[in-house]
Amino acid sequence: MRIDSITAHSAVMHRLCTMGAVAVFITLALGPPSLAAQSPNPQGTVDAFVRDTTGAGISGAEVRIAGTGISGYTDSDGRLRLGPVAPGSARLTVRRLGFRATAVDISVAANGATADTVQLVEVAHRLDPILVRGSIHSYDGTMSGFYQRRGEGFGHFFTRAEIEKTHVTRLSDLFRTVPGMRMVSTNTIQNAVRMRGATTCPPLVWLDGTPAATSEYDLDTMDPLSIDGIEIYSGPAEVPVQFKPPLDVVSCGAIVIWSRRGERHGTPRFASNPDTLEKLVAGLTIYTADQVDTPAHQDTAVHVQPVYPEALFMSGTSGKVVAEFVVDTTGLVSMPTFSAISSTDPEFTMSVRRALEKAVYIPAVRQGLKVQQVVEQPFTFVSDSTLAKRQRG
Repeated sequence: MRIDSITAHSAVMHRLCTMGAVAVFITLALGPPSLAAQSPNPQGTVDAFVRDTTGAGISGAEVRIAGTGISGYTDSDGRLRLGPVAPGSARLTVRRLGFRATAVDISVAANGATADTVQLVEVAHRLDPILVRGSIHSYDGTMSGFYQRRGEGFGHFFTRAEIEKTHVTRLSDLFRTVPGMRMVSTNTIQNAVRMRGATTCPPLVWLDGTPAATSEYDLDTMDPLSIDGIEIYSGPAEVPVQFKPPLDVVSCGAIVIWSRRGERHGTPRFASNPDTLEKLVAGLTIYTADQVDTPAHQDTAVHVQPVYPEALFMSGTSGKVVAEFVVDTTGLVSMPTFSAISSTDPEFTMSVRRALEKAVYIPAVRQGLKVQQVVEQPFTFVSDSTLAKRQRG
């Protein structure tokens, strides 16, 4: 009985070993599984750049990959990334209210980004452009002294844009980037600024032209995004006369902070949904210029004049905004529909938006009735050339 059991067990093991050898042989003969069987086809992405005939980016353009559900709208710079997209030939269709729709054929690369620039041609009627001209001779903004002192070459300066680019959350972290600055800890302030090796002598802090306090001011109590500009003077010889300390106050240097006044913090974002406007036009709730008998136009009795953004004016920066909005039946601008089709700077966009809140237009007329009409209007900001030369010099 025992010999028979051993014999049977040996027979079973022999068969199993034989089956294993056959499996190994088949594996070796066929080779490893192909990459195609191991993973799906590698996907790519499409970077679309939508521009008008002047080269400016078009915001709110719908970009779609034909035959798929992949689509989206361009950002304020006219850019959009779509993906994942199957590699190979594809067709981009691009449309935007006020422009002629177009399509381009592209070849999508696997495991990478495929970039393409699409140009749209304007077909909508635009209102007369508005020119905003800045003149140094008539300018007396709150930051004019800031930019004038900056041009003299003394001290260290931070503009609003420069502060935002650093992405600091504590104001003291901004001072760590200034040569000669260091932080010390006091009984009341964790990060107290010291200049040029002075450990016990704090700088005098000015807020909007007024001394902040008789005792040392904690800079980290201020939100960096609430500041329009900072002037830093490391030694008594650099400090302008108007920022020198009183005779009974001892300080080592000066920090002058200019705060924003009544403005939103961060980058303004204004963009109505272009798809919503197109549906309203298609449903004849809102009309375009070619659908009315008398298009909407500007009321010459009410002058629309945006304010030149102070920082851009003082830096000699010119720019353009093409605004899109709906003029309602009362002649006022429907502000929820406002967006910038193109803009060279968000501050210019903000200025145009504020001006349009008080603007008055003559409403469009269709079949004898006043109707709502979507319009486009360009705004051009031209800086004083003498100021620009001064800044470059």
